[in-house]
Amino acid sequence: VGYIGRPVAEKGIYDLEQAWPTAKITPWSEWIKLPWALSGIKLIATPSRDTSFWHEQAGPYSAWEAMATGCAVVASDAGAMPWWNKGGYCEPNRALVVVRQGDPADLRRGIQEALSDWRGRGTACREWVREHVGTVEVAKALIKVLKA
Repeated sequence: VGYIGRPVAEKGIYDLEQAWPTAKITPWSEWIKLPWALSGIKLIATPSRDTSFWHEQAGPYSAWEAMATGCAVVASDAGAMPWWNKGGYCEPNRALVVVRQGDPADLRRGIQEALSDWRGRGTACREWVREHVGTVEVAKALIKVLKA
């Protein structure tokens, strides 16, 4: 179980440490090193939480990057995450496990659920990324918009 990113409260790092004390916490560095960092991890947790000064708003890029490498992913329901995790502009990803933000017990449950079939979930996640948010699909969608 791992986490790659800014090790700060709004990213749910303390919830992850409480839910899974042996989780590998890796601060984000250069994007070019990301595939190697992800290759040794079965499951990535993205347990973000909304705060008075920060709200998860963009697409869940760290989750998508992990899914693209075949990692199983457990993500929180913070900010725009539920919308994206339910599919956003495309079909939902049924292999992704979504947990309540700020709830270490639910995060632990989600991690256990995902680890019970991490290989199957990781494969399904990789296929979902390829079919829905991979570069080919994004390019097709852009062409469709430009032709409209």
